[in-house]
Order: sequence, then C-alpha cells, then structure tokens
Amino acid sequence: MPAGDQTIWNQKKLHVVFAVTSVVLLISTLWLFWKDHAREWKQYQAEARAIDIQITEWRQLETQTDDVVAVIVKAQNELDEAFASTTAGSESVTALIDNIEAFLANTDNGEDLADVTGVIDVDRIKSAAKTWRS
Repeated sequence: MPAGDQTIWNQKKLHVVFAVTSVVLLISTLWLFWKDHAREWKQYQAEARAIDIQITEWRQLETQTDDVVAVIVKAQNELDEAFASTTAGSESVTALIDNIEAFLANTDNGEDLADVTGVIDVDRIKSAAKTWRS
C-alpha cells in the first residue's frame, strides 16, 4: 500500500501554530535575559562594591599616613640642616662627579654612553665638575 499525501493534521494550521509558538518562545527568552540583567539588587551591589573599594583605600592611607608623616618630618629636618650649612652635600656632589667621570672613562659603556649623551649634556657636567673642584 503506497503512502498517501493525506495527514492527520492540517499542515497550514501546524505551520501557523509552529510560527506563533516560535515567536512566543523568542519573546520569552529575550524577556528572561532582560529580567535577569535588570535585577534590582545589581545597583545595590555596584554601590556596595564602590563603597568597599573606597574603605579599602582609606584603610591603606590610614596605615601609610604615620609612615609618610615620619618621612616628611625627617626630610624637612634634613632640608633645614642643608639650608643652614654651607658645605652640606659636598660629599654627595663629589661622589656624583666621581661616578660620572668613571662612567665616561670606562670604554665598556659605549652603547650606554650614546644613550646618556642624548639625554644629558656631558660637556656641561665636565665643566661643572672642574668649577666644583677648583
């Protein structure tokens, strides 16, 4: 017995029902994503996260404040002593000049010397060293 073209259900109606249910399923899926994304607690969570970050930063600053104040006071005292003294820092300047002259005299520093001369004026440093030593 050959297969017939007759079906139990009307094919046009089945296509319409399938199209309608597909559209309803698509709309409900999009609605689900929108409702999941727009939950009311997410705004509170973002605010709480910002508050936590700010509190953490304040705690870090609170622990660093005493150390920073101590360093600033020490630096201010050293600066006051340097302003009061006419020879303060001469050892540092002499050591710096010696280090620069040793660097310039070393022939192994060829590549580094090219980089240094592009940034600082070596001749000016040499003349300042001669003036300082005299």
